[in-house]
Formats: sequence, C-alpha cells, structure tokens
Amino acid sequence: MAKKKNNEENINQNAEEATSFDYKEPVTEEVKDETQQKYDALNSQYLRLQADFDNYKKRNQSLSLQRYNDGVDSVIEDMLQVADFLDMAIVAQKDEAQRKGIELTKKTFMDILAKYNVSAIEAMGQEFNPNLHEAVQSVDDTDNAGKVVGEIKKGYKRGDTVLRHSMVVVAK
Repeated sequence: MAKKKNNEENINQNAEEATSFDYKEPVTEEVKDETQQKYDALNSQYLRLQADFDNYKKRNQSLSLQRYNDGVDSVIEDMLQVADFLDMAIVAQKDEAQRKGIELTKKTFMDILAKYNVSAIEAMGQEFNPNLHEAVQSVDDTDNAGKVVGEIKKGYKRGDTVLRHSMVVVAK
C-alpha cells in the first residue's frame, strides 16, 4: 500500500512540473537590436576570417609552386654541364661512328630537357640582348655591329626564365 501511495505522489508531482513553466519577459526592440548588432559583428568577423584563410591558401599554393619551379630550375642548371661535355665530346671525336653515338646521346638528353620546357637560346647572328647574352669578348666588324658573331658557351632557358646566359662574342 505504501508503494501505491508513493507512486501516486510521484505522478502528482510530475503532473505539477509538466504544467508549470518559467515566465519569460517579452523581448523588446532594444534587446532585438542589441542581438542583431552582436550577430552582425560576429558574422562580419567570420567573413573576414574566411577571406583571410582563402588568401592564406592561395599564397601558400603560389609559394609552393614557386619553390617547386626553383628546385627544378636548380637541378636543370646543374645538368646543363652534361650538355656542355657532350658538345665538347662531339667536337673532339675523330671517329664518325662514335661521334654519331655521342650526337644521339645529346639529342636524347635535349629531348628529355625539352619535356621540362628547356630550350637553347639562339645567339649566332642575333642582336646582342643583355637579358639573354653575356658578352665576354668583342671584335671589330662594322658590317655586323651590335650582333653576336661567336658563341663560346650555349645559353638555355626554361619557358621565359633564363637558366644560363649565352657567353658570346659581339661585333662592334
């Protein structure tokens, strides 16, 4: 019997709790304006943070690409010595069969470099361009004044970036 009475009390208490509620004051225009201002400030801050993060991602992507290209350029610059040695070997070789083998090796090497957009800078007969050529000697030749009349060391570029300037002889 005590158990039944206890259950009834619990039911009555739960019913009272379910029907009672806390009174809340009505929201005034002043509170609405203050809440809207806080919302606007937080939303503005969120949008600025989002824009800053987008700029950060773009900047990192750009830096990453630049560092990759700098690394590729550095490796290619070092490999250009191989092209120079192959050129010297072709000139020094007296046996025609061996010369052809070395020329084929150089062609294959240059084809591989071409995949990375590396090309030789044309110098002979061109107007001297300090952005592409490095004058190491000059000769008197009034007919070809200002033009490259000799190439001591070939220059190379990757796309628009000069990897190594051509060492040239310029007529004056």
